[in-house]
Amino acid sequence: MRASFYEGSRTFRTGPVGRPSRGSGQALLRVRRAGICGTDLHIFQGHLDHRIPKGGIIGLTKTLALELGPFGITVNAIAPGYIDTDMVSAVPANVLEKIVAKIPVGRLGRAEEIARGVLFLVADEGGFITGSTLSINGGQHMY
Repeated sequence: MRASFYEGSRTFRTGPVGRPSRGSGQALLRVRRAGICGTDLHIFQGHLDHRIPKGGIIGLTKTLALELGPFGITVNAIAPGYIDTDMVSAVPANVLEKIVAKIPVGRLGRAEEIARGVLFLVADEGGFITGSTLSINGGQHMY
């Protein structure tokens, strides 16, 4: 079994799917900050349909880790914070200022910082980590 990556409403498969055999592999799911701690309602009102499923991904990650662990497959989630992308750049400046002000490191994240977290989890060095959510968010949410 190869890893499948879930993002939003799309699933990307990188290999054959079926009953896993004993061996090794990784599955990585992505969840946004809103799934862990909610979102400031005064900034993003009316998006419950977007926020609620994110928490479900965390539960799915833990359940899959329990189910697939005996087959040598680790399952983890990545919870990125606000990342400097075209989508975030389109946020009005006054709103973006409020967002950045709540990030303890005082800046947006970079895509390569998220990529390094993903690479760690799927490398041999991350082989004992499963059922976890790695929050890469500049300290915006700590638990």
